[in-house]
Amino acid sequence: STRPFRSWNVLTRTFRRHSSHLLDAALDKFLSAESAGAISSIRTILCNLEEDHGVVDVLSLYSPREVLLSGLALSRLQSAAIVAEERGCVSGTATRKTSGRRIGRLFGFGRDRGRVDSQAGTNSTSPAAIDPDLLEMIAHYAKFAVSAYGWKGRLALSGRLHWGDVRALEARTGIHRSDIIDANWRSRTHRPAYFIVRDKQRKKIILSVRGTWSPRDLLTDLCATVEDYEICKNKGLVSEPSSFLQRRRRRKNGKKRSKGKDKSPRAHQGMVESAREIARVTTDTIKNELEWNPDYSLVIGGHSLGGGISAVLGSMWKDTFPGLTVLAYGCPCTGPLDTEPTNNKAIISIVAENDPFSCLSIGHLADVSTAVSRLCDNTDMRDDILR
Repeated sequence: STRPFRSWNVLTRTFRRHSSHLLDAALDKFLSAESAGAISSIRTILCNLEEDHGVVDVLSLYSPREVLLSGLALSRLQSAAIVAEERGCVSGTATRKTSGRRIGRLFGFGRDRGRVDSQAGTNSTSPAAIDPDLLEMIAHYAKFAVSAYGWKGRLALSGRLHWGDVRALEARTGIHRSDIIDANWRSRTHRPAYFIVRDKQRKKIILSVRGTWSPRDLLTDLCATVEDYEICKNKGLVSEPSSFLQRRRRRKNGKKRSKGKDKSPRAHQGMVESAREIARVTTDTIKNELEWNPDYSLVIGGHSLGGGISAVLGSMWKDTFPGLTVLAYGCPCTGPLDTEPTNNKAIISIVAENDPFSCLSIGHLADVSTAVSRLCDNTDMRDDILR
C-alpha cells in the first residue's frame, strides 16, 4: 500500500512549512531575547548570502575538483602579486592591501562600502618608524586586554592559577583592588564581559572589553552584517538598536546610495549592539570618574572581538570623552573603508602577521567566491596560473 508513503510526504511538507515557526517558538522559549534575536539574524544571513552579500555558492555550481584547482590558482596569484609589490614596497601591510586591490580589479570586485571588510584604525607603519613610547604603551595596555579573560584565561595563556577573576587581574596588571571601579565577568549575547579600573601611575581610566570566550560571544561574532550607528553627543547616550527587519531594509536601500558620498558610521552589527550595551551601563560611571579626576583620560582596549567592540565604542564616544585612546589587539574586520571607525585616528589596531581573523568577513568571502567562480569558468587562465 502507498498510503504510509503519502502520509509521510504530507507530514514532511507540513514540517517544512512550519519548521521556521517551530524554531522561532523554541528560541523564544529556551533562550534570552538577545540570543534568540542573534540566531534569527544569523539564520537570515545564511539564507541570503548570495542575494544580500554577493557570495557565490561555488560548491553547488562546480565540482569539488574544479573548486580546489581554482582555489590553488587564486592562492598562487595572490602570492605572485605580493612578491611583485614587495619589490617596490617596504611595508608588508601596504603590500597586502595593494595586491588585494590589483586582484580585485582583475576579477571585477572591489571594496563596497556596505560591507564589513577592514580593521578599525588601519594605518600601515614601517617598523623603523614606530615610536618606542608607542610600543611601550601597547605592551602596557596589552596586559589589561588579556586580563579581561579572567582567571580561566590566565590559566590557559600562562599556566598560572589564580582563584578568582579579580585576583588574576591584580596579579597580571599590578592594579590594587581598590582601583577596580566596575567589573562584569559574565557575558551575554551583545554584552561581553568587561572591567573598568584606575591606572594611577599613568592617570588613566581603563575600560577593557573581553573577546570571544563563550557561546554567547560567538553569537555576537556571527551577527556579521553591517549596521549604522551614531556618534554620541555630550551625554554619551546611544540610540536604541533597530530591529533586524529595519536593518535589512536599510541595507537594501543602501545599494542605491552613491558610493563615496555617504560617510555615516557603519560597522559589524554584533559589535555595534555590544558597544551600545556597554555604553548604556558604563557611561555614567566613567563620566563620574573623570569628573572626580579631571587630570585623567580614558583608554579603551580589548582583544579580538573585544578589540572590535572597543573600536566602535571609541568612535561612538569620540565627542563624549575628548582625548580618549583605543587599543584594539588582534582586531577583526570591523567596518567598511573610508568611514568610522576604520578611519578614526584615535584607534590603534595591533594585528599579528598572517592572523586569519583580521581579514575574515562576509565581504572577503564574497570576493574569494567570486574569484574562484571566475577561475572555474575561465579554465585557460587557471591552467596558465598553475603551470
